[in-house]
Amino acid sequence: MPRISIKRFRAVVALLASLASGTAANAAVLPLPETLGLTNGEQYQFVFVTNSTTFGSSASLSTYNNFVQTAANNASIGTSVGLTWKAIVSVGSGSSNAASNAPASATVKVYRIDGVQVANGGTNPFYSGSANHLAAINVTELGTTVNRNVWTGGNANGSESGSGLLGTAANPIYGYSGGTLAANGDPNSWSRIGNIDSGNPYSLYALSGVLTAPEPSSLMVAGLMLTALAGRRRRRTEVAK
Repeated sequence: MPRISIKRFRAVVALLASLASGTAANAAVLPLPETLGLTNGEQYQFVFVTNSTTFGSSASLSTYNNFVQTAANNASIGTSVGLTWKAIVSVGSGSSNAASNAPASATVKVYRIDGVQVANGGTNPFYSGSANHLAAINVTELGTTVNRNVWTGGNANGSESGSGLLGTAANPIYGYSGGTLAANGDPNSWSRIGNIDSGNPYSLYALSGVLTAPEPSSLMVAGLMLTALAGRRRRRTEVAK
């Protein structure tokens, strides 16, 4: 089977993202698996904190999910590249808490969109009541760094807090994007610093669906797609002449 260089695969990913979004200038490209040190078939996820802010007064998960998906779409890391993003928020128990709405397996590695690892899928899983994150979730969908308050409505292990749910509590729970600690009540807790009025405009955390590092056959397909796109561009140039 022909070998496709990593440089060429990067070009394919960047080109496809820009074509799908309709603007090459504003297209964002997520780190490729090999730059993250992932092997073929290994699963992983991305996470970011939104650049924009919103209130914590809605009790609807769809409100928060739509907010983070729109942020990702506008940054060309959403539907244009086949990624669904969910908000890490709790508005109720069971299927309405963060761990269910934005699931992260204890064995899956999680990275910020700049490639820095947040959870290793081992001793430091993404959702944990005791293990801290390896890095703060302080990089936005635009690639900028922000250390600010974030609405969560729950705990670091992804569970809800009955006294601080988004939408039902007058003073929901919030965390800090510059923090890494799992401990509740700590000023450096990524998920739960304390409670505050829901009318404050805070950011949200967004977690992607699970991705799988491509097999060599995927690289082959990417190379063929690049060749086809290049041929189409040449034909358009010839017609224009």
